[in-house]
Amino acid sequence: MAHPLQISSTEIGCLDRKTSVVLLNKLLRLEGNKLGIPPESTSTTLAIDNADGGVDASVQDAPDGSRWIPAGLSTWQSKSGKDNEPADLRNEFHKPSVQDARREGGCHVIWITDDSLTPRQQKSRQSALVQCCCVAGIEPNRCKILFASQIAEW
Repeated sequence: MAHPLQISSTEIGCLDRKTSVVLLNKLLRLEGNKLGIPPESTSTTLAIDNADGGVDASVQDAPDGSRWIPAGLSTWQSKSGKDNEPADLRNEFHKPSVQDARREGGCHVIWITDDSLTPRQQKSRQSALVQCCCVAGIEPNRCKILFASQIAEW
């Protein structure tokens, strides 16, 4: 029997757009608190329908030591449902706020709640981001994807 506080990747996959962003915001703030990141260094919003330049949340000046939040600056984009095709992710990579963070040395993390992706589909999405990084001349580890199973583990 699963622990009552555990959540499955299937449950992550059932989250609607807004609830997915609420979960992202809460996890970022909890992890930030654990790391000693001042609350003002984590920026979150629930304005999911506003133009955001490709960023739903950001964390500044994160220390090393988190399994989830990259050190330094990180920007976060939540993708739920079927809006996470490789072409969609390439478009996200080129949005203004993502590019601003990239120029500042930041890491962009895409949070995909779709639980129906096969390992092959996950790899194709990761490959699309690696290709974007290579073309832009940045290290591929500066773009990451967290899939539903990883989100559930967090």
